Amino acid sequence: MKKSLSIKTKVSGPGGARKGIRPISEAEFAKIYQLKGQVMESTNAGMEVLFATRLVDGEEVVIKTREKGKSFKSGGEEREWRSTTECQLNMSLAPTLFPI
Repeated sequence: MKKSLSIKTKVSGPGGARKGIRPISEAEFAKIYQLKGQVMESTNAGMEVLFATRLVDGEEVVIKTREKGKSFKSGGEEREWRSTTECQLNMSLAPTLFPI
């Protein structure tokens, strides 16, 4: 199972820590997560939605993987996806909807 993208949650930026996307090897991924079965079929080519366990704390998570060669028709489409995804990762929670 070859995966090439992961979420990195501590990226230095002008406003402090930001979430972003970075390349990750299959070996590095295996040190962070244990993949489980499929959550659901994806309508996007080259994407899988999988259950996983985060090894550091045992938290059950859902991971979306993208196979770069099958997921994007062009470099521009990939850049747009990365930009949109990073923007969504860094949105603040609305305190009235999600009290902490």
